Amino acid sequence: MRDLESFNGTLFSGKELKSIAINIKRLIGGLRGLDKYHLALSDKEAREIINAIDVLNKASSLFDKAGKVKTKKEAEHKKKIDKCIALVKASPFGQINIVEKIALFEVRKNSYSLESLYGKALSAYQAKYIIEECFVEELKSLGYDLAYQTGDIESTLKQAWERFQARLPDLVQKHAAVAAHVEALLEEKRQPR
Repeated sequence: MRDLESFNGTLFSGKELKSIAINIKRLIGGLRGLDKYHLALSDKEAREIINAIDVLNKASSLFDKAGKVKTKKEAEHKKKIDKCIALVKASPFGQINIVEKIALFEVRKNSYSLESLYGKALSAYQAKYIIEECFVEELKSLGYDLAYQTGDIESTLKQAWERFQARLPDLVQKHAAVAAHVEALLEEKRQPR
């Protein structure tokens, strides 16, 4: 039977591993209840059922322990993701202007936001949604990416900012017209009617 360490790379979540353990325990209960059906099992058959129950008990225990370990690791990783998202939002990435946001969409390959901004019938509502809501989601995505990096998160974030800054002049020039259009739409939306 596998050992606890072999569950490290499993694709099952902690919750799924615990669910498997519970299902195995249900199976054990079913096997233990066979005697009430008066099946007249031979001694050999009865021993095989007892042996199966022993193996299933070990498997259930293993899945239960693996589920607890995996749940703990998932909670630690969630904390790391939350920390990375907070770092990204507090970094210079969280303070950029409209044209820089559009440039970030291109760098991060967010084609939905870019294509929507370049759409012919872009409304003020759509522009606001993309520049505000999609931008926040882009920051979260960057935070998720950081959480999966090894090494120092803050230096990795700093390097990402430096790479972005290196590409920014060309991107600002490329997206200046659409940025001006978006800014005009947003200004128009702010004006009282």
